[in-house]
Amino acid sequence: MASSSRKLLKELPSEEKMSEIMVDLTAHGPQATVIMGAAYLEHALELLLRAKFIVLTKADDRRIFDGASGGILGSFSAKIRIAYAMQLLHENPYKALLIINDIRNVFAHSLHKVDFDHELVRKDCISLKKISPALTFSAGVTRSLLDDPQEIYSKIVQMLYFSFRRHLENNADDSAN
Repeated sequence: MASSSRKLLKELPSEEKMSEIMVDLTAHGPQATVIMGAAYLEHALELLLRAKFIVLTKADDRRIFDGASGGILGSFSAKIRIAYAMQLLHENPYKALLIINDIRNVFAHSLHKVDFDHELVRKDCISLKKISPALTFSAGVTRSLLDDPQEIYSKIVQMLYFSFRRHLENNADDSAN
């Protein structure tokens, strides 16, 4: 029998609430920045994939997307790799998502004390910055923030999330015409 809290996995916040959380991602602390940021990206990536798929039966949907049931695309990693293979992602967002997934896995599963000050996490955040040079030109981002690993992570996650949302909205507009 599933626990009551499991319902939160199926009941999504409104798009407005998701956007509010994404804009202020670092306010929730390092662990939440990483895990929530990756979860929101995974959700947006799943929506991109679903937009390209035929309408699935409930059973097929579960077999493909339900991580708890061992779905083919039940993991963030699988969604990233199939989206890239389907040409839904360019090379730099693909590389950034793989690093974000690795950072998420470390924060979620490592037995080490992990935060953004850890040398290896900092190194991955610097790699994210190198992959996404547009970050340095984003409005409202100061030079000092560009050296803070948590801010780098947060800004890259935000850029990817809102990019995916725009892509979905543009495709919805194209389908309506």
